[in-house]
Amino acid sequence: MKLLKKPGLKAPKKNSARRVLACDFDLSRLILLEALQTDGQLRVEKFDLIRITEDSGRAAETIKSCHAKGYSPNRIRVSLKGQSAVVRFVQMPRMKAEELKSALTYEAENYIPFKLDEVLLDFHILDEAPADGQGMLNLILVAVKKDEIYSVIKMFQDANLNVELIDIDTLAAVNVFEYLYPDESKGVVGLFDMGEEISSLTVMMEGKPRFMRDLSFGRIDIVKRLRRKLGLSDADAQAVLANNVEISPEVREVLSECYENLCSDLKVTLEYYRGHLPDGKPIEKLYLIGGVSDSGFLLETLGAALSVPAEEVDISRKVTISSEIDKSQFEQNKRLLPIALGLCLRQL
Repeated sequence: MKLLKKPGLKAPKKNSARRVLACDFDLSRLILLEALQTDGQLRVEKFDLIRITEDSGRAAETIKSCHAKGYSPNRIRVSLKGQSAVVRFVQMPRMKAEELKSALTYEAENYIPFKLDEVLLDFHILDEAPADGQGMLNLILVAVKKDEIYSVIKMFQDANLNVELIDIDTLAAVNVFEYLYPDESKGVVGLFDMGEEISSLTVMMEGKPRFMRDLSFGRIDIVKRLRRKLGLSDADAQAVLANNVEISPEVREVLSECYENLCSDLKVTLEYYRGHLPDGKPIEKLYLIGGVSDSGFLLETLGAALSVPAEEVDISRKVTISSEIDKSQFEQNKRLLPIALGLCLRQL
């Protein structure tokens, strides 16, 4: 089982074919996706979106039943999100990998909010620091609570699946973006991943992640506000996000309030990024992952508030689908698949 391999991407090897199974999940929703890597390409073979409960035992049964519908691999890749996973960007003196690993064991407590015996640590060297930091290395440090990891492993073991890799949502997002937008990732761009309960902003510079921050905002916050302001049922509010109903002026007003609050948080986060990263440059474009089905209004609001172009990440640029997949179902749900695809692209 790998916690972290590499925040960047190497495309699937040519002249090889491999089926990969990935799962992107949170407390209320699970995405199971099987992809075929072949000749440097990625094809989605199957995928399912399932509502789950917080009961890990029942979730395991749900995963097991879903997997029995025709998924091939019995090894799975999963990603974690939220407060149990911490990503930090740190500088360390230049040294050998083994020495660096040992040094980080002692230094990590200065960067993470957990006791060291409570977490599993991993790191990746991004590059050497600029000239004024001669002899220093820029690192990405990942810490995940052991309890969370063991709980996830057990849940999938109960579903008769072996976890081969555990990643972080933000790194999986970077991975899939590099694959889909290799030229764009070389500039200064923001990746905004709107999740069910937690969202995240990642700033990439010259093809490498330089800043990551979680935001306490997700689709569930929009649902709650629609219910509170308009008296909608949970099902009706979910239908709004799924674009299954016509958006009334009243609904649009509530959405506008939600998006304005989100934009305020993003502005503060970007100001923090510029103020705390010595070479931090303004983002040139914002890319949306996840979000809502009708993303036009959201993208319009984000672009206007942040004064940058904003567009939705489109996996159809380079990812194909099996002939067995319903095209309309894929088009309706493809905005939710990038994290699972980022897991499939990870090199072990």
